[in-house]
Amino acid sequence: MKRIVLHIGYGKTGTTAIQGSLAANRELLATEGILYPEWRDFVERDNHNGIAKCLTYRQHEAFLPAFFKGLHNCTADTLVISGETLAIYPERGLLARPQRGSIDGSLFQKNYRADPDWKHKKRDLIGELKSKLPDSEEVRVVVFLRRQDLWIESIYNEDVKGGYTAADFHAFGEYYKNSLHFDQQLELWADAFGPENVAVRVYEREQLQGGVVRQFFEAGKICGPDGDVNQLVARLAHPQNTTPNPRLSAEALASRRKTNARMVWMPEALWRRANSWARGRADALSQKAGKGELFARQELLSRVERVAFLAQFKSGNEAVARKYLGREDGQLFRDPL
Repeated sequence: MKRIVLHIGYGKTGTTAIQGSLAANRELLATEGILYPEWRDFVERDNHNGIAKCLTYRQHEAFLPAFFKGLHNCTADTLVISGETLAIYPERGLLARPQRGSIDGSLFQKNYRADPDWKHKKRDLIGELKSKLPDSEEVRVVVFLRRQDLWIESIYNEDVKGGYTAADFHAFGEYYKNSLHFDQQLELWADAFGPENVAVRVYEREQLQGGVVRQFFEAGKICGPDGDVNQLVARLAHPQNTTPNPRLSAEALASRRKTNARMVWMPEALWRRANSWARGRADALSQKAGKGELFARQELLSRVERVAFLAQFKSGNEAVARKYLGREDGQLFRDPL
């Protein structure tokens, strides 16, 4: 195999659009020697989020051997794996609702915490993933980065909507802080695959000329035998509704958070039924306010809070800009606050 492309996220950076395009064009890509395998053991078959989940929640790891066996037996020139959970697991594995058994409020709140040992666990996850990949001439790690304040606002909306937290927004930011030190996260991937093989793209409209799908194919060097990325991208079919994960309106967000606080005591089976009802109700409350368009802003932070929140990532962002994008000015994000 010539090349493996690992699209590791981050979530909320157009990943649904990228994965939807890859899934919708599986047959076309296959004719060009590009494999985007189907993940058959979870509901979401357009992505490979199950890999990080299996490596984190060990009760699912039996799914992995069959999946990777198929990859070792394939004859494609290029293999593409896309799962945004690779960027934030196993950190988020401590944040999400436990995957089995019953739960009470104290356990639910205790389960939400930043893990001080996250680097060792993340390094182990990356190492285990690397050991399972087929042999290849090159591994490209592609990552899209969104400014930390905008990302945390977006992921908070998603976690409240999903029923995973009743925490207030400011406390929630502490839970994800490990994932937002992009320099430390990317260093672990660079140690495994080489910094020259880590391709960074910035999730800002002006920095994504041609759109997220084109930028992804260019960053991953995904092309047919002729080596022409642009020609391949031009032939891709565009799937309908590539942003099916709309955000909640402010009213729906507040209502859903209160509902989540009342649900934490429920056993898993009951919680799933209640959560399905609550999610539908929150979506209905959102109406047209929650379209889920690309580059949407949530505005949960004041300007003063935004500046203070971003200050803790300033030096790390500058390091990423210099190391992976060759920007001597150290400016990673260019959109105004």
